[in-house]
Amino acid sequence: MRAVYGPLPSLQVVYNASDDVPQTGDKGDIVVAAGRWWDEGKNGAVLDQAARDTLWSIFMAGSTSGPNDQHLDITNARPVGECAHYEILKLMRDAAIFVSPSVYEPFGLAALEAAKSGCALVLADIPTYRELWDGAALFASPRDPSAFAAALNRLAGDEALRERLATQALLRSETFTRKAQCDAMLDHYRAAARSPRLLTAAE
Repeated sequence: MRAVYGPLPSLQVVYNASDDVPQTGDKGDIVVAAGRWWDEGKNGAVLDQAARDTLWSIFMAGSTSGPNDQHLDITNARPVGECAHYEILKLMRDAAIFVSPSVYEPFGLAALEAAKSGCALVLADIPTYRELWDGAALFASPRDPSAFAAALNRLAGDEALRERLATQALLRSETFTRKAQCDAMLDHYRAAARSPRLLTAAE
């Protein structure tokens, strides 16, 4: 917001949130991704190219065809197709790594749910993901399939790093709770109610 509009002294951020995810046993040697893959912003083509060179299979859950004839052919990764939310969460609980190659994200709820599911994260190196997950994920250029393949292979081959990043992501995810989101919104409503300027504008 500041990059686009300049200084915003009263800017306040309320982060998105999700429910906790029950933890399961051992993780499988797989990578999971979730998105509307027909949407170029989700950058599925780059991830599919990266899958040619990854040690572990990448399971791409989500629709590959959009409402305006958009389509992505997945040829190297394993397309899962559209899934119910509980099916996505099961994939995340079973996978050791979650990857998101998005060119842009307002927040990235799938990454949060994956972190809460105990996945290590490999994320596109975009400002949103850096703001939320810096220090708790590996990052790759969203335009470089080889960078994603390298990051995914690094985690696949290093169990200690994978577990450390999964733990850090899980700890970070605990700040994005429903209660924190609700409390932040209530604080803003209370501040607005105390502001004569805002009340006058509303009238």
